[in-house]
Amino acid sequence: MIGTGAEYIVTQLSSRRFVQKANKKGTIEKVVPNKYITLKYDDGSKENLDIIPRLSKTKMNNFISLEMQTLKEGDKVSKGQPVAWSKNFSKNGMYCAGSNSVVAVMQYDGLGHEDAYCVTNKFASKMTRDILREVSIIIPPETKLINLNQEIGKQITQDEVLVEFAYDYGIDTYLDTYDLDDLELDDESTNESKIQGNNNSIKLLGKNGEIVDIKIFINSKRNIDKQIVKIHSDMAKDTMNTLGKLAESYKNKDDQIKASDNIPLKFTKIGGHKLKGGMEFEGARIVYHIKQEIPLMTGDKIANRSGAKGVISRVLSEEDTPYAQNTEKKIEVFLSPTTVFSRKNLTILKELYLGKIIKHLDDTIKEMAKDEKIKTNDISKLVYDIYNILGSNDTKKALDHFLKKMTDTQFRKKLKEKDFQLFFPVPPFSKVEFSQIRSAAQFLDLELDEYVWLPEMERYTKNKVPVGYCTITALEQSAEIYLNARSTAGYQNLTGQATKGKGREGGQSVGQLDLNAFLTLDCPDIVGELYSLRSDDHQTKRSVVNTIINNGQSNLPKTARAGSGDTTEMLTIFMHSMGLFPN
Repeated sequence: MIGTGAEYIVTQLSSRRFVQKANKKGTIEKVVPNKYITLKYDDGSKENLDIIPRLSKTKMNNFISLEMQTLKEGDKVSKGQPVAWSKNFSKNGMYCAGSNSVVAVMQYDGLGHEDAYCVTNKFASKMTRDILREVSIIIPPETKLINLNQEIGKQITQDEVLVEFAYDYGIDTYLDTYDLDDLELDDESTNESKIQGNNNSIKLLGKNGEIVDIKIFINSKRNIDKQIVKIHSDMAKDTMNTLGKLAESYKNKDDQIKASDNIPLKFTKIGGHKLKGGMEFEGARIVYHIKQEIPLMTGDKIANRSGAKGVISRVLSEEDTPYAQNTEKKIEVFLSPTTVFSRKNLTILKELYLGKIIKHLDDTIKEMAKDEKIKTNDISKLVYDIYNILGSNDTKKALDHFLKKMTDTQFRKKLKEKDFQLFFPVPPFSKVEFSQIRSAAQFLDLELDEYVWLPEMERYTKNKVPVGYCTITALEQSAEIYLNARSTAGYQNLTGQATKGKGREGGQSVGQLDLNAFLTLDCPDIVGELYSLRSDDHQTKRSVVNTIINNGQSNLPKTARAGSGDTTEMLTIFMHSMGLFPN
């Protein structure tokens, strides 16, 4: 609801991987789901644009599926208008990652240590993330395929069989020949297969989720089951037919290359497919991508639009969900005041209050639109009055343009649309003063700060606290990925911290906020074990460096401790302020 206005510009800057736009004025003639959309322009020409789901690899070595939503057949479009978009965009072209959430700025149960968030179960459930798990296996030559699940879009469980083939040598021989670590793709993606077997067959089990992509890689057709060769051939032909349909829109060969921008073609070729170590494999390789919806959990990271990134410290149950006294809104996120003041970031409070005002205004005008006795002019005047108090001259001009291009009937109809939502821009290099915010709230008879009811204590907070709406986004860092915090792969000689990397059964290095969390939960022994050599513990660092110079290596010195340096002094101040240290 609150932004800079750049949210509408992003569409024009985004590549065709995320947004497909009409190049001329025309009509949507045909939509073939997950393949292409055909536009017929007013000048008689046609264009096919691809809407194939894109697999995108993230920095955390996960995959996400960018599924394309489209306009409907028969819809009219203008030049530059989005006709297909990934789910982070709305149909009118606005970039809209995150969720407008009810936020209270207050400590809750001592869990708001610096940048930590306390959230409710409702919030955690609605902020699901789609993560693709890769399941991969090699079917050796001279084997007979028994079953291969080819159903895209099918919901499966971890006990269902994806692939089964006859194998006379037993599972032990298979695993010795095809080490699971070697089944990783040469782009370092992870293999998460689960294999069962007996003396007659090998079974590859799935994971809970939806099959969104299947690819078969073959280096040689010799000695491979003909069923596999045919399935691969059908997949390749279907892909090339779609590519041919898209290429029809381009007149010269150079432009036709654009048609394959978002289409994975590597699997269509025979030969050249390698394992992690660089060796080509024999037989066939089946790769599934299974989409899982993962709700937020304790330890996951979220952030608002103002740089307040933090870890979820607790997920409150439904019956323990607090609510604000006057608006009766259930709180979804508790943000520590420390985050606002330690970062000198009052923008957080401004967005919170502005979000509350605009949401209240949005609800009010929608209710007014239902009452036919209320004049449309009275509804638009209320919007004018609030935007006049809060907005810049450019914002007022934009609002005036928006309202004047519609009749009263069109405006009331617009307010009744399901996806209509007021948007208030604060352009770059401009600001809204707290005095303006207070004036707008008084005009609407709206309280910015409220008492919050705490069910487990059966009382309201002693003082009123800021309550409003902020855009909260779930970040990719998932606690589930870091559950292997204890390392079985050893420790680094210099720092004493766990060797990194899930593939090496490594651990998670411990940073400042992790240390805060451990101390808050009264785990000094864990801190001493994991948080060993500090970057600002200069005396110990010099000792380690000298030992390396003299001996060629260094084990973690016994003098290393989780408690020296300037950052530790700052941490102590935080701990005292939260009442976590007795002295």
